[in-house]
Amino acid sequence: MKRSVIFAGLTLLFIASVIGGLYLGYADLSLGEILHALSRGLAGKGGDDVAYAIVMDIRLPRVLLAILTGVALAVSGLIMQAVVGNPIADPYILGISSGASLGATLAIVLGLMSALGNVAVGISAFLFALLTSVGVMILSRIGGRATSERLILSGLALSAATSSIATLLVYTAKNRDAIREVNFWLMGSLSGAKMNQIAFIGPVILALCLFLGTQSRNLNLLLLGDEVAYTLGKDLAKLRSTYIVAVSLLVGLVVYTSGTIGFVGLIVPHMARFLLGTNHRHLLPGVILLGASLLLWADVAARNALPAGELPTGVVVSVVGAPFFVYLIVKNSREVQP
Repeated sequence: MKRSVIFAGLTLLFIASVIGGLYLGYADLSLGEILHALSRGLAGKGGDDVAYAIVMDIRLPRVLLAILTGVALAVSGLIMQAVVGNPIADPYILGISSGASLGATLAIVLGLMSALGNVAVGISAFLFALLTSVGVMILSRIGGRATSERLILSGLALSAATSSIATLLVYTAKNRDAIREVNFWLMGSLSGAKMNQIAFIGPVILALCLFLGTQSRNLNLLLLGDEVAYTLGKDLAKLRSTYIVAVSLLVGLVVYTSGTIGFVGLIVPHMARFLLGTNHRHLLPGVILLGASLLLWADVAARNALPAGELPTGVVVSVVGAPFFVYLIVKNSREVQP
């Protein structure tokens, strides 16, 4: 099948996902009501009816946040799989998720950065995600270059350390409400989507994705290995450091707004490779469309699954992601056998 046909199909899937995100919900709104509310909102006319409030204050922010979160996680997963040379890598393999979880736990249980108000949890998680990624880069360079093997081992070490501290904090906490909040936040949810947060993270995520979109040749080079790259005059250690910082920013921004949502960065790159091949020039736009579509439908399922309330979005993604992860492990173990 031609790539142009595949990209046309992915674009139609994305458009259908956006429409589904705006249309499907407990409140029964017609497409006409939704379009009317959107036209008034975009024109700055506003409105005080129920349909306008549902579309502009609830559904549209969630749709936009789902797009940004899905794009950030999918692109991060693609980059990390190239950086570490491992097809079962995702944005959290270097301990970024565990670092963010520790930051959130410290903010919720101990009140770290409580002076910042409602954004304390998100900012604390974001900062600890960045600190963890910096720690991974420093640790991987001790005694030599930051190869993919060193990065994975360093990430596993810091992930274990930060996860242990976070677990100890939750175990010793006496505030049950705080424990419940930690658990819900760690599952990931788009229920707190706000337009002011989207206006903040949106331009940064788009800028980072544009930058990574210019790096397709270097990302293809990473797949060839360190020795080949050095003969071509490329320092993979510097490239890996640059890409890890970019991924940390992407994941940190997602953690800031949505909590920790796993498996998107694992599933989407494999889907894109199946459809588009291994060239990152084609993969990057492919994972953007697929990542946004996947999280849009996951959020639709999350907010419509229960008669009263909703499931965390991360739980819905994990229902698909966990079996897929097991499949990849079995598949890769068979391939390496003689």
